[in-house]
Amino acid sequence: DKLNQLNLDDCADECVDLHYMAEELYFNLKKTLER
Repeated sequence: DKLNQLNLDDCADECVDLHYMAEELYFNLKKTLER
């Protein structure tokens, strides 16, 4: 159980980074399409 918890925490950090990257890409794409 402790191992799983550690893995989840690591994943959470990575997922947050991915989430922000995805959001940035999304907004850039939106701006480009709105031109």
